[in-house]
Amino acid sequence: FDIPAGMTGLLVQRVEPLSVASDAGIERGTIILELNRQAVNSIAGFRRLVGGASPGEILTVFLYDPDADVRSIRTLRTEPR
Repeated sequence: FDIPAGMTGLLVQRVEPLSVASDAGIERGTIILELNRQAVNSIAGFRRLVGGASPGEILTVFLYDPDADVRSIRTLRTEPR
């Protein structure tokens, strides 16, 4: 992956079909930079942020697509547990 120097985040390795991530257009190879304006640098940190969300809450995800060299914001609604 052609990722700019100094960029940190989490590489999306798999997206479940019919998941909220898939519905939001998040694809394999995308880099998650922030979740609700908080930097995401580890899986533990990502799980903490997602785990703290209430069912039905809307999360804002700041992404980087290395293929297109584009940053974007997507929103997704958490699923009931």
